[in-house]
Amino acid sequence: MTGGNIEPGKGRLDFAFDALSAELGRRLEARINEEIAAARVIVVDFVGREMADAYPALIRVAAHLIPREIDPLRVIDIVGLDKQADGGTHVLSAAEMGSVAVTGTESRGKANKRIRIEVR
Repeated sequence: MTGGNIEPGKGRLDFAFDALSAELGRRLEARINEEIAAARVIVVDFVGREMADAYPALIRVAAHLIPREIDPLRVIDIVGLDKQADGGTHVLSAAEMGSVAVTGTESRGKANKRIRIEVR
């Protein structure tokens, strides 16, 4: 993931993909909604920057964008699915979200693709 934006009820996710199809958008929507229905517990923790640097999987969004002086990092663990540094607002369980619809897929240039979503 190379970027994103969240607004009330909608958002966008940017990825470094060479190609992106509407079919992939439909598959992503189905998988996202399966995970929401799984109602996984979400755990919030704080990890020192040095420890986070030792585990690159914790910082997947272009790590150079997170200033070094941010220490500790807030880590969101969607138990059994994903664990990474994240400063965003989060629910206590994915089941609180309702459903998600992929409303668009688009090319933003070579190896830069965008997926638009809405929470319903």
